[in-house]
Amino acid sequence: MSDLEGKTMFIEEYSMVPNKWMTKIYQAFSKYCNTVYLFGDKNQCNPVEGHSQIHYNYFTSKTIMDMCPERVKLEYIEGCSRYDTKTREKLTKFLKTGKIQPEFPAIGKYYKNICYLNKTRRTVTEICCNEFVKNKKDNVVNFKYNGKAEHCKVAVGMSILVTQNLKRECMFNMVEFRIYEIDEHGTSFKVNNVWFEHNDLRQSFIPAFCCAVYKYQDADIKENYNILDVNRMDKKQLYTFLSRTTKFEYTHLNNQKLNRKYVPRLQPKLELMNSHLNSDFLYGKIYEVTFENSDKISVGLTCEKLTQDSNGMLLTKRAKGIKIANIFQR
Repeated sequence: MSDLEGKTMFIEEYSMVPNKWMTKIYQAFSKYCNTVYLFGDKNQCNPVEGHSQIHYNYFTSKTIMDMCPERVKLEYIEGCSRYDTKTREKLTKFLKTGKIQPEFPAIGKYYKNICYLNKTRRTVTEICCNEFVKNKKDNVVNFKYNGKAEHCKVAVGMSILVTQNLKRECMFNMVEFRIYEIDEHGTSFKVNNVWFEHNDLRQSFIPAFCCAVYKYQDADIKENYNILDVNRMDKKQLYTFLSRTTKFEYTHLNNQKLNRKYVPRLQPKLELMNSHLNSDFLYGKIYEVTFENSDKISVGLTCEKLTQDSNGMLLTKRAKGIKIANIFQR
């Protein structure tokens, strides 16, 4: 924290920053009065919050307004933006109405796919892997992802995606790389210029042919790709994946599955809090305890379950065994 004293902070893609890190940024701002610049698109998906069931909209946050009271809307300049004019026209109308015209190129056989359901991701990945290794020497890798095994065939030239930060190798989560070489025993794999044993590869990568929501949130796609499960996405998710392309013609989807109208999923209005506690706060309560043979009371708050046994003893992790008269929960 002390390294931030007197520094100006530039935060790229602020809408993707998990709130535990945004909390740190705000703590530095409060302590050192830093100048803070946030860049990003408020229409994209919410931040990825590990172990959390609660998200909130940074754009309407009083905390963010405190750090950045002035807002500037960047102009679209053709040739300087990610996508072309036709894509921009479609996205502008979509943001205003929530409706999108069914005029996209139909889904094709491409090695780049974006989906909503993990089931779709596994199915499409297996199909693409089997297609990619045809007429090539292949090896089976038992990838481990989200705690489950995924058996996939791999070959030289295949694109794979990092699933965790590998700082020593300068490889970071959600960045795509390629397998350049496999040893004759099929136990070591060269990804870029780094060799990985089978066990390290399976725990740190997955094939990049199909990725679920959020994996492509900061990517530029300069080739044909499919958007799957469009009927399951909300407005922010579909907008994010339509805006990844550099040309309208690259985007393929099933037009018949488009919803009549898309809306953002409702989110509670919250300010910054440590994200790993968010799920606990869903069950938070204020309580008042009265004691036998005493006119004193205790008022507190907890996320624990408050109960008492048949003998009137308080049963919680922190106050187990205290004799009480009653508990009033709010």
